Amino acid sequence: MNQTEEKMALQELVDTFAILADEMKLHEQAQLFTEDGVLESHAAGQTHRFQGREEIEKSCTAFMNLFHTHFHNNGQAVFELRDETHATGTAYNLTVLIGKNEEGTDQMITNGIVYHDQYVKQDGSWRIAKRESNFIWTRTEKYGA
Repeated sequence: MNQTEEKMALQELVDTFAILADEMKLHEQAQLFTEDGVLESHAAGQTHRFQGREEIEKSCTAFMNLFHTHFHNNGQAVFELRDETHATGTAYNLTVLIGKNEEGTDQMITNGIVYHDQYVKQDGSWRIAKRESNFIWTRTEKYGA
């Protein structure tokens, strides 16, 4: 096992997740999880948990459809290889989402998120077995003129 190559593959997985979100390719994004993968979201004292690709896709689609503009920017990430088929990782992400508020005007929501991930290598490819999305801070502001 080449640790450098494996860590690069994990970084590509994390980056692909963000790119697919921006492109609204949420079916493809859900395929980055294992069949029984788990997505947990922790924000403002609430936790939401989704299990399985279908449920993850449905929840991400409902959330992302609230916005017409999406931008995910990955920052630092560290990965630890447990063995040849298991790894963990911590990745930082800044998201900017723009959509209409209740009054019909555009608002921009910026989130600082830390992901705590568990990965499994299946059929030669890394998949997300569990992702804990921890929304550390959120800022909402009016967008545009």
